[in-house]
Amino acid sequence: MRVEIRTCLAVFALASVVLAGGCRSMREVPEPGITEPNWSDFFANAGGRIVVQRLEGDAVELRYTLWLQQRNPGKRPMKLEVRFENPEDRSKPLVMTQDVTAGETAIEMTSPPIWGVKPDHDYEVIIRINNSIGQPLGKQRLFIQSLVDSRGLRRGGS
Repeated sequence: MRVEIRTCLAVFALASVVLAGGCRSMREVPEPGITEPNWSDFFANAGGRIVVQRLEGDAVELRYTLWLQQRNPGKRPMKLEVRFENPEDRSKPLVMTQDVTAGETAIEMTSPPIWGVKPDHDYEVIIRINNSIGQPLGKQRLFIQSLVDSRGLRRGGS
């Protein structure tokens, strides 16, 4: 089986990827559990990572950040429903919506704060792509790989 793996966001320094995690892309299934590619007719995955933001003192806040590049920017707006895997409870994904304006090419999405992140774990993101009135157009699935271990960090915020 031929597998194509691309490291996302090569413009980021290696140090930031090591600290924050990375995103990988696969064209074919190399192992059980990864069942769909992370691209669609609508968007190419431009990268994703777990961002560690230092708060007051030694407290931190963790969030997923995801970048998509629209393949064929259209003249119609779209609505995205993004479901980020919740590391603390997989049965309760973190859901957010985002409008994509007509002609918009680069999309950035940031999740609500997350916790319970383990290193060397792939966290699932599912994007439902709808037209402006909510009718389904497609679905995209991808994984953000974590190099972060929240067990050794002090939770801030919430």
